Amino acid sequence: MQANTHCKWPPNKLEDIMSVERGYDITLCVMRDLKLTKNRTSKLYPLKDLFHNVTSLTSVSYGDLAELPRSFWEKVKYPDVYHTYPQDVPMKQIVKDIKAGLPVSDMPEYNFPMRILKTSTKVCARDTHHDLVIVVKSGNLGWDARTAFRAYMQREKARYPKLKVGVVFSL
Repeated sequence: MQANTHCKWPPNKLEDIMSVERGYDITLCVMRDLKLTKNRTSKLYPLKDLFHNVTSLTSVSYGDLAELPRSFWEKVKYPDVYHTYPQDVPMKQIVKDIKAGLPVSDMPEYNFPMRILKTSTKVCARDTHHDLVIVVKSGNLGWDARTAFRAYMQREKARYPKLKVGVVFSL
């Protein structure tokens, strides 16, 4: 399949993400591969892997969990049950496909438009390298939430001083 040059991430040059309104549009360009998703079935998990004292060989999907009787939930295995959340996707292949501009087997649940009006000179400075950049969708009046998040990130930075994390707020 030919790569779509209009839908490639990361962009080749800064101009590729400049917004007409002004600022930068960093929304991921993702297309679903209908051939791969048409025949998709839910992943199944053995009950005995999710709940203590269960000998049944029955397997359930994430959607089936809501139908189980309360007696099962009194025997739940944490954190094992969290792994059933439907984000079990082939992430390496998806990232590779997005970078090449190819359709992906699984679409992101939350791919809201992200527009950056002004970039942080600290986070986005030339020759600055990060292990991770977190883009936080925020609102114009979200001062308190941004302040609280910055304080949280400062505490985490103290816990993990070798990890270089940048934070950018998208309004």
